[in-house]
Amino acid sequence: VPTQGSATYTGSGIRGSSVADATFNVDFAAKTIKGNVSGDSAFGSAIAMQGNIEGGGFKGSAQTGSQTGTFVGHFNGPQAEELGGIAQFADAKMDAAFGATAQK
Repeated sequence: VPTQGSATYTGSGIRGSSVADATFNVDFAAKTIKGNVSGDSAFGSAIAMQGNIEGGGFKGSAQTGSQTGTFVGHFNGPQAEELGGIAQFADAKMDAAFGATAQK
């Protein structure tokens, strides 16, 4: 995982059989990550995530509708070209998986 610079990742979030767009902004120097999975009538409420990079992964808090939960994931590739993870909530129907690729 890089220790300097920043990157924007775009990809998808999956909840049940519904797919929505996902975007993540990563600041490697500050060791922070902010993400969003867009919501719609099929996917449900959008998911907002904010957390910290730890080693080759990340974790933090997630919000969807009125529910607060957590998210966790990992960077993949020698230069962290991809990321993937899950967001979990008390109501498991709101849980989602996500994956994204760094934009150049």
